[in-house]
Amino acid sequence: MEFSIRFTEEGRRTLHTLHIENQNRIKTKLKELAKNLNLGKKLTGRLSGFYTMHIGKNRAICSIDKDTIFVHHVGNRKDVYVKILDRKLHT
Repeated sequence: MEFSIRFTEEGRRTLHTLHIENQNRIKTKLKELAKNLNLGKKLTGRLSGFYTMHIGKNRAICSIDKDTIFVHHVGNRKDVYVKILDRKLHT
């Protein structure tokens, strides 16, 4: 089963802040994730319910609902988890 990929508004915005080569690399990896969910890693603790996809120094934070992967945030590994956690706490 192949999943469809959807970007949230924040996911699209954060993706477009990256260099075009990184954007393309991330899109390619997300397409691979849509075919094989085992490429992603389930997050635990306060970020349970989210998955992370490692793409070089960048991370894509996603959630899965039925047959759709929702990309919530894309960014550098040093602060992507803090940013998604801050957003989750303020919603």
